[in-house]
Amino acid sequence: MSVIFATNGDYKGRETGAIRAQESIKALSRIGITKGDIYFMGYADTGMRPTRSFLFRLYHHETGQPLSAPYGNSTYHPLGGQTVHHWFHGQETLYTKESFYQDIKQLIQFLHPGLLLIPSSLDFHGGHQTLAKVIQEIIEKDHLTLPVYSYLLHAGDDQAWPNREGNTYHRPESIPEAIWEKRILFTFSGKQAEQKKRRSGYLFPSSPPHQTDTLKVSLKKKNFFG
Repeated sequence: MSVIFATNGDYKGRETGAIRAQESIKALSRIGITKGDIYFMGYADTGMRPTRSFLFRLYHHETGQPLSAPYGNSTYHPLGGQTVHHWFHGQETLYTKESFYQDIKQLIQFLHPGLLLIPSSLDFHGGHQTLAKVIQEIIEKDHLTLPVYSYLLHAGDDQAWPNREGNTYHRPESIPEAIWEKRILFTFSGKQAEQKKRRSGYLFPSSPPHQTDTLKVSLKKKNFFG
């Protein structure tokens, strides 16, 4: 399994991005994913809401025209390594819509995944929905046939969904009923849920682990929506 981070989680600065990258690598190592299977695209993260999200604004930006972020205007690895673009082209690239598409496309071609697990295009998070749309466009344009599953993290009001008091997740208004009926369920016991909560706090002390836009490739398990 390979894991790709589209953004650096640096919405509070490069130091924050580096901390979150270190936490993510540590967490992934606990489930057998080594550094060699982790890729950083190195794009900016400027917030969750669509109007603030860097990826959302980049998606709607003029193709080929650079878009600057508070902490830089080009890709960089949060821990000083090579980004996806640098790995393929020997240098970093300005933040452009064209480069973002190219980096994702080349990485998919290189990894030849048997399955993609990506954020939902219906996610309220601007970066999540944008990443999903870009990947879907690449798959359709290149006529790729690999299966794609998506997961939903933010459904508008995160304080109201998912229901944290009971055992049932009700359909959020942002998800059409036809899509909701296709969901794949994973059931956790009370003990497993508590262990997951404790481990999340231990592995990601700086912030919730789900806030960095992530594309997971070649997973063995399906997740949420088909």
